[in-house]
Order: sequence, then C-alpha cells, then structure tokens
Amino acid sequence: APLPQPNTYLISLAQPPLASYSGGLPGLAATSPQATGTTRLQNDSTASTAYRAYLLAQQDRLLHTLNGALGREVKAFYQYTVTFNGLAVQLSDQEAETVRQMPGVTAVIRDQWHFPTTDTTPAFLGATALWDGSATGGLPGTRGDGVIVGVIDTGIWPEHPSFADDGSYPPPPAAWGGFCQPPSDGQNYLVCNHKLIGAQHFLEAYVLAVGEYNGDFYSARDDNGHGTHTASTAAGNEGVNATMLGVPRGAVSGIAPRAYVAAYKALGPWGGLTSDLVAAIDKAVADGVDVINYSIGGPSTDPWQDGSALAFLRARAAGVFTAVSAGNAGPGPSTLASPGDAPWVTTVAASNSNRYFLSNLALTPTLSTTLPMYGSSLTRGVNNLQLVDGANYVDSQGENGRLCLHPFAPGTFTAQQVVLCERGVNPRVEKGSNVQAGGAGGMVLANAEPGDLNSDSFTLPAVHVDAPLGAALRAQLAAHNPVTITFSSSQAVLAPDPRVPVDQMGSFSSRGPALPGDSLYIKPNVTA
Repeated sequence: APLPQPNTYLISLAQPPLASYSGGLPGLAATSPQATGTTRLQNDSTASTAYRAYLLAQQDRLLHTLNGALGREVKAFYQYTVTFNGLAVQLSDQEAETVRQMPGVTAVIRDQWHFPTTDTTPAFLGATALWDGSATGGLPGTRGDGVIVGVIDTGIWPEHPSFADDGSYPPPPAAWGGFCQPPSDGQNYLVCNHKLIGAQHFLEAYVLAVGEYNGDFYSARDDNGHGTHTASTAAGNEGVNATMLGVPRGAVSGIAPRAYVAAYKALGPWGGLTSDLVAAIDKAVADGVDVINYSIGGPSTDPWQDGSALAFLRARAAGVFTAVSAGNAGPGPSTLASPGDAPWVTTVAASNSNRYFLSNLALTPTLSTTLPMYGSSLTRGVNNLQLVDGANYVDSQGENGRLCLHPFAPGTFTAQQVVLCERGVNPRVEKGSNVQAGGAGGMVLANAEPGDLNSDSFTLPAVHVDAPLGAALRAQLAAHNPVTITFSSSQAVLAPDPRVPVDQMGSFSSRGPALPGDSLYIKPNVTA
C-alpha cells in the first residue's frame, strides 16, 4: 500500500538559528561559533539563552497570526531553534500557500518520507593505525576517546554488548544535554550508562501521518535493527563476540570503539518524516554531539529547499561533523539520496570489506560448466536436498513464484526441497521467509544480472549466487529431474582469496555526480 501523504509542514523563518546567528539584533549577542571564536556552539551560554527566547517569541507571534489568518487554532508539534529556525505544524495545501505569503516566512516545506539506507573492517580500513598513532601525523592515537557520536536512525537496543559499560568509561562531559527518555508507551524502559549516554525519540509527525505508532516500541528502543547496526559500526565496543543465527562469527568492533553513543530515533516501521528528522538533528546539536551518523535518505531535491539538508548546514556551522550515507540506489549515475546530495555534508558510499562469508555448492547431476560453485551465505548448509525452481510454482497471491514475491501456501514445498528464487523487487530476506512459509527446507537466491552477493540473516538455510551460476542452475533444472543440491555451512573467507572482491564500491551504492537544481559537483566524498 502507498505511504500516507503527510499534511505536516516545516515553516522556516527569516532569522538564522543559533548555530549561524552572527549578531546584529539590538541587545542580542552573536551565538555562532564563527562569530564568537569558539570551536563549538555554546548552547547554554547567556547569549544563546537570550537569542533562543527571542526566536521562540517570534515563532509564537507567527502562531498567533496563523490562528487569525486561518480561522482556527494552529499548534506547533515542534519548535526549532538550533539548526533550523521554524515550526512544524499541520496545514492543508491551501493553508500552506497562505502561510508562504506571510512576512518573515522564507519557506513552507511539506514533509517528505525518508528511509534507512540499509568485525575485521577496522584493521582493513586502517582504523587501527589511527588507534595506535602510526597514521596520525605525529598526533596522539585515538579510539574515539571522549567523542560523542550521535546516531539518528531507527533507535538502539541498549542491552547489546556493543554498548555495554565495562566500568572504564568516564562520565560524559558536564555540558552534555542528552538523556535516556522514558518511553511514550510506558513499556521496555531504556537504561543509559557511560557508553550509551543518550536515547531519545522524535516521532510526532510519523504518528500524525500514520494515525498511531505502529511499531513494537514507541520509544528510542530499536524495533528494526538498522539503528543498532549503524551505531555499533560507528562506535561499538571493541572485541565483542558476534553470533549470527546461533553461529559464532568472531569478534567485532566499531571504528571508534571508545567513543560515547547517543541514539536519536526518528524512523518508524514505514520510514521517517522530515520534521521528525530535523527535530532529532536540532536536539543532537543542542545536546552537544561531536559527530552525527545519518544512514537515511529521501528523494533528491534542491538541498536549499530540503529541511534536513538545511539543518545539517547549520550543524556544520555549529562545529558538528556529519557523515551521511550515499544511498542504496546504485549503480546508475546521479542516484544519490537526500541529504547526501548536499555539498556541506560528507557523503559516504559503501564498499566491500576484506571478509566474505561463503558457501560451496554441489549438484547431482553435476553441472557441465567451469563456473565457480560458491555463493554468499551466513546460514548453515543443506545436504542432498531436491532443488526446485520457484518459477514452476504459484504463490499465495496467484502470482508466478520466480521472484518469490509473496508467501507460498503451506505445503507447497517439503522440508526436503530447496527453492531457486530470482533476486529483485522485494527484499532478499523476505524471499526466504516466503519459501519457508510454503514448507521449504532452503533457498538459493540468484542474481538476474551482474551485482553484489550478500550475506543476509535468512531464517532458513540459504545461499546467494551470481547471475551466471543462477542461470546455469535454472538450465540444469530444465534439463534434469530430479536435481539434488548440497551447500556447505558458511565459512569466513579473507582476502587475498580471489573470491573476495576487496575494497570495491558495492553495485548497490548510489553514485554521483550530485545534480540538485542547476548544480553539478562530485559526490560521494569517500567510500568505506
């Protein structure tokens, strides 16, 4: 079903927010670091307190004007002052046009949906050389000690060992403004420590658009997993033993394992809306984060007319570094998501690491081909099960099963059968769940065209193979009946094994150049 069209808007006002105010108003001193000579925004200074009060008074005056002009009471569900000067309100399209004509209003921006852009890596990327100081140009080595990483995403799972406090972390800085916010549903409280120093949620616009919070946790607790994944990748503890589907996978580490983590949940099960995301950015900068990790993207527009991109422009002015994912719409040109197309953020593309989890395949009758017989897998293997083609079955919606788009009816397959599914349209893991619903004992996922191989958390034995091998498997099934398949439990394989495509940009990763408005500039900035 299509996502609901939000009737919430961001109203941007003329005066700059705290992060970029350079003075000029009588009795109100400058607050931006560029004007005050500080490296960071002093959010609780006397000047900031006075200027914030001025901005809020201006916003309240606008609300009073709106009430008269629109003939109803207009309530702001967010008021922004740090990286954005404005309000978030509910308006009809006609009312939004009326507001655009009001003095002091610089933009009225309709909420847009945004989505998450969903171990040995530190050593491979050279992070360990920053840890020990051998690649810092004479500066001391660092593991991120004292740095506060704010992660705006789907929330966090505070009990994860990547965020455990082993007693060696000092308290956060005295000026730190974050905290563990009580859940809005009163369930599953989150507990902060000296590693996870903040967990807050910003879901007002989401609830207005959807009608309710339709996830498991109306709080900063992660009901998706994406936020926990990105937070642990950026700043998870070092040496955490990872287990996937009950199989030990070795020790993992964040890139900055001694940094503090602060989570800001602004995405629900269906995605997130601009006004919630801007609220999270605004609060993260106000709290005092040093870095924002933002693995989220929306439709690419003019960044000068995009609320989240503008908030990051002011976050930069406040002295906060922002890393934004490029997106997962590659490999075509100019496929960047917003705000990754903004020139003032560091846009990060995705590349392969030096470790793959692979599984070896064997068929009976054997293939008369020299194709490499392996694929990517995180699961246990299967032994001498019958391979069948999903294209020869119909799913529960009456559609051909080649792509395994929908659950198959129970009893469609047996536990002694492995189903061949083609990649595309729906999520890879969903395909596995769909064949499992039909009773299958395993799945082979085949690319339909050249592309990456992925190690996914399937709930049944599964292996992901490239397009040539997938085509050969389908041809073998057309020529022989039955065909049996064996594939091994996955094993970690490290470079320089030729099967590991080291340090190549993933085919899924969005490409530049950025083309917002009439501009053209190089993006992404880095690949990692």
